[in-house]
Amino acid sequence: MKRLLLCFMMFLSLIVFLQVTPVNAADDQEVTIYDIRSDYGAKVKVQEELQKEYPIPGHVTGTRYNVVSGDGSVTVSAKGVVTAKRSYWKDYGDAGIWPSSERNYDYYTITPGDAVIEITYKGVTKSLTVHLVNYETVYVDQVIQDYIDANIGEDMSDMELINAIAKFAAQYDYLQTSSSLSDMVILKSCNDKAAAESVVKLAEKLGYDAWSFAETKQTTSRKLAMVKIGDQYYQIDAGMDQSKDSGYRPFEVTKRNSLFRYELDGKNAKITYYDDSAFSGTLEVPSKIDGYTVTGIGFQGLGNLSCTKIILPDTLKALDGRVFYNCKNLKELEIPASVDTISAVITDGCIHLEKLTVAKDNQTYMSKDNAIYSKDGTELVTVTMVSEFKVPDTVTVIGSDVFLIIQI
Repeated sequence: MKRLLLCFMMFLSLIVFLQVTPVNAADDQEVTIYDIRSDYGAKVKVQEELQKEYPIPGHVTGTRYNVVSGDGSVTVSAKGVVTAKRSYWKDYGDAGIWPSSERNYDYYTITPGDAVIEITYKGVTKSLTVHLVNYETVYVDQVIQDYIDANIGEDMSDMELINAIAKFAAQYDYLQTSSSLSDMVILKSCNDKAAAESVVKLAEKLGYDAWSFAETKQTTSRKLAMVKIGDQYYQIDAGMDQSKDSGYRPFEVTKRNSLFRYELDGKNAKITYYDDSAFSGTLEVPSKIDGYTVTGIGFQGLGNLSCTKIILPDTLKALDGRVFYNCKNLKELEIPASVDTISAVITDGCIHLEKLTVAKDNQTYMSKDNAIYSKDGTELVTVTMVSEFKVPDTVTVIGSDVFLIIQI
């Protein structure tokens, strides 16, 4: 009887042991942990009820842990404690920011994402999925929601709504180095880029289409935001470098009927920008904007767009240089019969342009094999991007910079 009891107790102990080993404890589990970059963490603390680390249950000597995917997001200690993986950085001022070590750094960052950890004990391997969440996104989302709840009502007019959205950014001081929404909310300051990002975030959270865009074609150009409500566009500049007055920095809201910007050329309009670079599909250029007839498109006026096809109006007379610059998704383009002036390399950077044609009744130009010539075929005006191109014998003049766009 005593031997039977002893065997039973040993069997029971084995069951308990198997239940607490990490291999069994982690089987088919998913956990979520939170962390935040250190400079933000000095201002905002992860809520106590949210885990910053996860001790894998039942660690015993001899257990091996291996992050098989997502090793840029998490790390696991020899004792089975999962934490966010930190990247350490040192700020050298004008010399830039460079990777550093845990012993000599100014701040550390984390990379949110999912990771899978294999846990091996006595030849048996199971896995644990860990979701690392960047707490700054949780905090910023809550601040935005609190602002919406306190400042935006269902009975607002569209303009009142837009002003309330702009004021979210305008309540913070201007600081050139605060360039993200998280910078703005956590560090309490922003520049034009952060302000535009905040406008887009609030508008999208309220269910409206919104995006940011560059004020000019310069690489250092300021960022503005666009919000669409119904058929009306609202251009918002909430990132002005000015001091606050009555609790807000000045901001500017402009109502627009079109995303095409233009300048007047006499009594006609010349398009200078299209303020939605992410637009895909077919873009139709209007024949009139604000009552002005569209007769020209300026330098890079429709450049850096994502559309696959552009339809030009039959009022168009002139295309300035590099009009469709870097429209990498553009596949089809026809020059209308009304165009009588085409400047240099209008399709520069259009790497996927498959069909470039000129309307047959155009009196100045003609097209053949995805190239544009003068009507009599003696001048080569522009070609699509190709690896090889043979100039016809009829050509006596090659236009300016034509072969700068040829891919060798």
